[in-house]
Amino acid sequence: MALLAPANSRSQPRTQSSRLQWGWPLQTLMLLLWVGGMVSGGGVAIAQTSSAPSVTPAPASPQPAAKPKPSSPQQRSPQTPSPQTPEAQKLTEQAQEQYAEGAFAAALKTLETLLAMQKQPVEQAETLNLIGLVYDRLGQFDAAVRSYQQALNAYNKLQRDQPQIAKRGEARTLNNLGALYAAADRGPEALGFLERSLGIFRELKARESEAVTLRNLGSLYLKAGRGEDAIAALETSLKLETELNRPVQIVELLDRLSSIYLNAGAVDEALGLLQRAFTFVEPSDDIASKLALLTRIGELYENTRRADAAIATYQNALDLVKKMSDAALGEAKMPVEGRLRDRMAQVLADAGQTQPAIEQYENVLAIAQTLKDPLGQAQVLISLGDLQRRTQSLDAARQRYTQALALVKPLQNPLLEGRLLSGLAVVARDAGRWDEALKLAQQALTAQEQQLTSPEEQAQQKAGKAITLNLLGDVHRQQHQYDQAAKAYQQSLNQQDPQNLLLRGTNLNDLGAMLLVLGRTKEAVAPLEQAIAIWEALGLESAAGQGRNPVEESYQQLTNAWLAQGNTGEALMTVEKWRSRLYRTFLDLRQPEQDPPTKSLNLQQLQKIAVDQRATILVYDLTSQPAAPNADSKPDPKAKPKPKTDPNPKPDPNPKPDPQTDSKVNPAINPEVNSPQTLRIWQLSSTGAVAVKTVDISSEQRSRLQAPNATPADLQALAEILITPLADSLPQPDAITRDADGNVVTVASGGPSLIIVPPVSMQKLPWAALPLAGKTTLIDVYPLMVVPSLQVLSPRSPDQPNPAIATPLIVGNPATHGPDHPLVSEQVKAIATLLGTEAFTGKAANLGAIAPKLAAANLIHLAVPQLNIVNLGEALVLH
Repeated sequence: MALLAPANSRSQPRTQSSRLQWGWPLQTLMLLLWVGGMVSGGGVAIAQTSSAPSVTPAPASPQPAAKPKPSSPQQRSPQTPSPQTPEAQKLTEQAQEQYAEGAFAAALKTLETLLAMQKQPVEQAETLNLIGLVYDRLGQFDAAVRSYQQALNAYNKLQRDQPQIAKRGEARTLNNLGALYAAADRGPEALGFLERSLGIFRELKARESEAVTLRNLGSLYLKAGRGEDAIAALETSLKLETELNRPVQIVELLDRLSSIYLNAGAVDEALGLLQRAFTFVEPSDDIASKLALLTRIGELYENTRRADAAIATYQNALDLVKKMSDAALGEAKMPVEGRLRDRMAQVLADAGQTQPAIEQYENVLAIAQTLKDPLGQAQVLISLGDLQRRTQSLDAARQRYTQALALVKPLQNPLLEGRLLSGLAVVARDAGRWDEALKLAQQALTAQEQQLTSPEEQAQQKAGKAITLNLLGDVHRQQHQYDQAAKAYQQSLNQQDPQNLLLRGTNLNDLGAMLLVLGRTKEAVAPLEQAIAIWEALGLESAAGQGRNPVEESYQQLTNAWLAQGNTGEALMTVEKWRSRLYRTFLDLRQPEQDPPTKSLNLQQLQKIAVDQRATILVYDLTSQPAAPNADSKPDPKAKPKPKTDPNPKPDPNPKPDPQTDSKVNPAINPEVNSPQTLRIWQLSSTGAVAVKTVDISSEQRSRLQAPNATPADLQALAEILITPLADSLPQPDAITRDADGNVVTVASGGPSLIIVPPVSMQKLPWAALPLAGKTTLIDVYPLMVVPSLQVLSPRSPDQPNPAIATPLIVGNPATHGPDHPLVSEQVKAIATLLGTEAFTGKAANLGAIAPKLAAANLIHLAVPQLNIVNLGEALVLH
């Protein structure tokens, strides 16, 4: 018996409906909880349903109070109404015993003998119904249908003299036919029989039977994709069972409804239903049933990342396990405790509580050792190794993996062996032991090449090979073996599950980087564009927890690929696509869900902005990548790409993050070269021409750009980096009037303007104050606009026409928790008077009043307190 699920598996939300049915032996249930991943307990079994809907056949007569046999919890023992002759009674009891023991052929012969001696139509009808039930168990569909139809005919003959008995019998038989057709996957016919049965039970006011039939209909509606009908049927059944005060059925229905809501993504509703079910079990002494529901509730908290609630719930379940006697649980007690502690450890680890997680894993390991379960021990050691590697405890991680490998090798388990060798290779890589990492990765591949027969194991093997090949690419990359690295990354892509988008996107990015280093710039474009498409689809800004950011790298690498081919326009569009991603997400959130995502601007749209604004657009970009050849001049569209091989390959500037986990990357594979060293400046003129210049900057200059001071010397130094390289290409104003000291007095109106698009790290630079020649600043000479991306300047779409009347919007000194600024109020009121409008100040300056006027405003003036939000990726700085 394996102690744990595979080490790389995680608890996922249930994808199939679950059902509860009391009546399973406690010993069996606790083993199911451990081995099968089911939640079950003393009298309550929560198990996954099969693809076929669960429909309970109705018996020919009321059920005895005894619980059914554990081998078939839904089967009903045949009963016939009394009084009967002694011989008939004997045959009936004999049929009951045979049916309960699963001797269906013998039961059939007994019932046929009973039928032959019966004279009363009501007795014959009941026995025919039971014969149909036995044929159903024997898998003889046609014979079962024939017997049920004969029973229906017999009941119809009783309609005049015994209408109540006839209707009850007809309804039960229709229910059984519904169960039969449902099991044969003939849903529409099954629904017809059950709906007829429901109508009769309602006519008879047989509320218990009505509740059961509604439960069966709910299963079939769900199978037919009629979710709303399924919920309505189950909720009606729940209402009836609540009125009947039948807690067993109430808990079952709450569980079924919880599963439906969970599959629909309504996790909170599903959680609420399970918590409601727990209230029915909590007052009882049935600890096992409490354990079943607590475990389910804990899993939902875990799946929704509510770590504190999940840990508290699992702890409550663990306390219940401790209260259960050894006699009640037997050999299952320790596995159940181990399972719960394992869940708690995973939640603690995901929440960053490393030491408590390690302590829980140590407890689970001790349980596995007591049970003498080598596979379970290995799986816990893998979890410990993964956790310690993520926290850079590399020696401890290596020790755990090595211990696990020694346990796994005798078991002939190539999946786990490959997983462990791959983990050891990652540890060696993180420690900078490249030769050892290469050897271990190759050994992992050898283990993962072994032939497996199970489709599930083959899928796991393929996923493992993808990770190992990705790792192999990392190692070749660090050893400057770029051809081999590119080959390994491509092989990894061929093995990957297309649904693993994060790994696939990172892999495509790395393949593009290798092709770029090899000078195969045209080939690099496709994988980098595919990586960007994945990042855009996922809405990712970065890969959280990584030592580097493969998301941003993909945009930078694609920019480099276009520049290396001399295509400055495509390069500029790529930079703008990166800069505009959050703004486009904001726009998408404001439009209907069925509308397509907002597209980034193409080159023609960017050029139109420059022409319409009569502006020169300057797009700044800090990068660690070397500039394209001849980047200080206008590119040659006929420029040839780099040769396919570089006789002196440069060190790779973008080391790869760990593909297997979100571990921190060792400084040995994250060198200083990854810091920005080159400033690229795109210049899009008012004529639509595109050019790019590059400036190599020192670490001191880089510090000025990212943490500027406002002294004259600092401003001058910034201007030399940012403006001086463009001095010969910036547009000249139409006419400037200066005073005797050289200060600008007037600039002719209607002249050229500047639109500056800086990267995030440079958005707070004092652009307007940058000095120019002759005691002037940038704002003295040019109308200036600083924006996070050009997309914010794009015109309205055709379905959003400009308002007929556009007015200024003036806002100042809103009522906040900070101090009042009366002078600001006076200032904005004066501005509003000049513009012929009214200012919003104080309490009137609220979101409800301002938001509707934003779309109609042709000018927006804000005089409001500053809010500094650290690391906001798209800050719009107002000067």
